[in-house]
Amino acid sequence: MNFSLSLTHDCNLECIYCYAGHKIHRVMSRETAMQDLEFGIGLSPTAVQLGFFGGEPLLEWDLLTMATIEAERLCREKGVTLQLTVTTNGTLLTRERAQWLKEHDFYPGLSIDGNQAMHDITRPNRGGGSSHAQTVKGLKMLQEFYPDLEVILVPDPRNIMHMTDSIRYLHDELKVKDISINPNFYTEWNDDALKAWERSFEEIGDYYVESMRRGDFFQINFI
Repeated sequence: MNFSLSLTHDCNLECIYCYAGHKIHRVMSRETAMQDLEFGIGLSPTAVQLGFFGGEPLLEWDLLTMATIEAERLCREKGVTLQLTVTTNGTLLTRERAQWLKEHDFYPGLSIDGNQAMHDITRPNRGGGSSHAQTVKGLKMLQEFYPDLEVILVPDPRNIMHMTDSIRYLHDELKVKDISINPNFYTEWNDDALKAWERSFEEIGDYYVESMRRGDFFQINFI
């Protein structure tokens, strides 16, 4: 049984392609979280995959930790396995939070749109300004506990010109070994953007082959 808890619709970033819609301060109650956990786990015969999503789920850290502990208890009582995931922008991470996620066997995914030139076009702070440095700080905290951390990058017509440099940056400078590419399909890609997309992936393909030949292995996946 796979299910997700959307803990909040609120977010501290203002991503231009956000799938969560308008940012509103609507938070899942503890009661609703418990009802969802009891329902979802109750339907699971052998295994549960529980994801925490938003908005930015780390805005509701106390709710996330409560729901995690309750999910662990319910699965333990029922005798089913539990896999936990969380998708975060990384800006609210601390070392203590990263360690807590590791201790509870989370599989985190961190959203970063490459180098600063690419990232800040599409993922500014709420109200404007760069979020890149804080995102990188969170990424490095997670990498301390998750050396093979997955990062999620969203190509968009407005940032696609930085795509090749961003893949190189993530792998060469930040030592990311698992890059998931999730294109923004909810906007119009004109001819110039599509040509830039094609050119970028030819360049990325060449870079990937070069990396493999020198024994520098990493993954590029499409979502």
